[in-house]
Amino acid sequence: MTFIDPAEETAIKRKISSDKSQLGKIFVAKSSKFHFRNVEHSLVEELLADGWEEYGAALKTKTPLRRLKSHNVQFEDDVWCQLYRLGYRIFNVDEKFYLPFGPEPSDRKQIDVFAVDEDSVLIVECKSSETFAKAPSYKTEFEALRLRLDGYRKAVDQLFGPGRRIKYVFATRNLRIAQESIDITRLKECGGFHLSDNTFEYIDSLLKSYRDAAHYQFKGLIMKGQNINKKKIEVPAIEGTMGGKTYYMFSIEPQLLLKIGFVLHRTRANESEMPTYQRLLVPKRLNGITKFIDGGGFFPNSAILNFNERETKLEFQGQPRSSDTSSRTGVLKIPNAFAIAYVIDGQHRIYGYANSKYLGTNTIPVVAFKNLDPSDQLELFMQINENQKAVSPTLRITLEEDLYWNAPRLDSRLRGLRSSIIRALGGDTSSPLYSKISLGEDRATLQAKPFADALQKSKLLPEARGNKYAEGSNLYSLYDADNVEHSDEMTKTRNRVVSLLKNSYELAEEALTLHPEALSTYILANRGSFAFISLIGDLHSFEAARGTISIKSTTEQRIEAIAKYLQALFSAIASISRIHPARATAWLRALVSSSKVRVHVGVMLAMRACGRAGVRAKLGDRCY
Repeated sequence: MTFIDPAEETAIKRKISSDKSQLGKIFVAKSSKFHFRNVEHSLVEELLADGWEEYGAALKTKTPLRRLKSHNVQFEDDVWCQLYRLGYRIFNVDEKFYLPFGPEPSDRKQIDVFAVDEDSVLIVECKSSETFAKAPSYKTEFEALRLRLDGYRKAVDQLFGPGRRIKYVFATRNLRIAQESIDITRLKECGGFHLSDNTFEYIDSLLKSYRDAAHYQFKGLIMKGQNINKKKIEVPAIEGTMGGKTYYMFSIEPQLLLKIGFVLHRTRANESEMPTYQRLLVPKRLNGITKFIDGGGFFPNSAILNFNERETKLEFQGQPRSSDTSSRTGVLKIPNAFAIAYVIDGQHRIYGYANSKYLGTNTIPVVAFKNLDPSDQLELFMQINENQKAVSPTLRITLEEDLYWNAPRLDSRLRGLRSSIIRALGGDTSSPLYSKISLGEDRATLQAKPFADALQKSKLLPEARGNKYAEGSNLYSLYDADNVEHSDEMTKTRNRVVSLLKNSYELAEEALTLHPEALSTYILANRGSFAFISLIGDLHSFEAARGTISIKSTTEQRIEAIAKYLQALFSAIASISRIHPARATAWLRALVSSSKVRVHVGVMLAMRACGRAGVRAKLGDRCY
């Protein structure tokens, strides 16, 4: 018995196309930000009033018109085009595309993007906002998702034959929705994938760097751990130990390794992975490697992988060990599943095979570790690359959380804590600094270093040398030195500091709504970042010394205590551009005097307020 009525099946197939010429034309149309049409001259005036505009030269009987797409249509088109660039070549070509998930007439739901390739089907629902806003609740949507997916699987099997994996993708743009929210939890429990702003940008960067090989990393991203097929990959291997770690040496075809491997790029899209450390590939270098391979070249050195056996069950059928060595030969059985092996070293040579004629015939030597801890995995990466291209300061800072979070030394753990705070400020979609801080391979307006420097000196965190606190540095900080559970206290401290800073930046946004240039010049700027966070730390310390707040206070209580000082600062900043340069310093001196609190000179001068006004006044290292 068929799941879909034959007549309905025919109607559905009419709205799906695999015609390369048709899809190419649709791709061109969807790639544009405009709708286009040619209309009779007599209809032009009416359409101009409806938001259309003339463009180009008028034709003999018709006038070319265009109109900007609405934000929701633009987003759906952008997702469609991204999947097209990733190699999908079967799509819905009708905006009113419905797929049944049950026998009743009401068991139909409109699908924004429906994309199919040789082994997967993507069902994409798009939600967007014209401006960045908090997401509404999707409780009803996701509670019924599991039931709908069961029906979709039956429909897809009837339309395309059994065997393709189905993935529901919930795509959002300009919507603040935390990855820990109940909605995203429900989505993941159903096997769905959230394609956020971060992920969309990451996939775009993959397409720029990996070109038509990007689909391997994309499949690993959205289908991590899912079986490609149930038959395991069997390879001859040697089992050994090194540094107390178990590893296997074997050779494997690139076409298999590309599917089971996954590169942990340091981007916001991979924040849930631990650790993430790799750079994106250099396209020219990748092309050069492919030409080198196709010309008969080869790489005799091994790619380095890590299998997390807690998620991936390796099976090694070994021969008895001889008396001469502790190593042994045997057959390694690897689950044939997406993204189960993290690539620590060798991504260039692995991806160099993606478009090579030797993709399925050459084999790559591999050293694969089993169950490396995240910190060991990261440290191995750093050791391998220490004599190669220098790790950038931004990447180094954002790696420190993974490297030092569980370090035995206090000063190292505090470095990891600072890194974690910066990543949370720039990577959390609910933060005013979301996507504004350069993190790993993600480039943004603000650099990570001013934040790291400010956090080190802000008094929000203690200072330490080795395992000893600097005298007095923990007196008013947000770190509870009495909590001997280090990881627990670091997590709590991060939450306290991030919440305080997020709310302080939100105050700045609200106070300077009518002065966006002042906000971007003095607060959301690299020099301003150091100064503003330093000020917040000084103000918090001042109020803590007065006894108005303590480490047990809520974020609301902390903000209430320091808001009056910050509002005075915002008023002064908003006024600087409107007053005579000679009076700029007076404004700043008056603000300092009225606050009755130590204020870092950077708050006043390093914000470039005086510098931009032509004032060259010196207030000293500290002001009262």
